[in-house]
Amino acid sequence: MIPPILIGLSSLIGAARGYANDRQERMHKRELHQLEIADAKKKRSALPHAS
Repeated sequence: MIPPILIGLSSLIGAARGYANDRQERMHKRELHQLEIADAKKKRSALPHAS
C-alpha cells in the first residue's frame, strides 16, 4: 500500500510539471507572435508609400 503522503507528493509534482509545461507553451506562442508582428512590420515598411 502507498502512503498517502507519497500520493499527495506525486500529485503536487504532477501539478507543478503541468504548470511548467503550460508556461513554456505560452512563452513559445508569445515568441512566435512577436516574430509574426516583426515580420509584418518589416513587410509593411518595404511597401512603396503613396505620395
